[in-house]
Amino acid sequence: MSGVQFTISWIYEEFRVAKVTRGELSKVWDSPKPVSDLASFHEALIAASAALGMNNGGDVAITFESDEHSHAFIDLPPMNQRDVEKYLVRRIEQDKTFEEHPVWSYRQTLAFWKTLRFRTAALP
Repeated sequence: MSGVQFTISWIYEEFRVAKVTRGELSKVWDSPKPVSDLASFHEALIAASAALGMNNGGDVAITFESDEHSHAFIDLPPMNQRDVEKYLVRRIEQDKTFEEHPVWSYRQTLAFWKTLRFRTAALP
């Protein structure tokens, strides 16, 4: 872990980056305009990097929240891993709320008796 950390907060369209040096908050940069997509995220990140000296290195943590980013919990009967992945591919495609091909991930979580529970996240 380096002596400098950056925290990026992109909550809906509000974008903020904080620089922490040796455990103390040293500087904060707020985007002057809403950050609503990847192109504006890229622009905001370049501006924050210049303002905070991010190109000099440091650890980074990101918090992201958007209407397009959500988690679903899916309960399944016990099955092998290959069948779980086949099922999740079909289920994500059925449940998505956008037209584009989904990029998704999953993680097994605590389950109820005799079931498997997975938390999924899908993005366009």
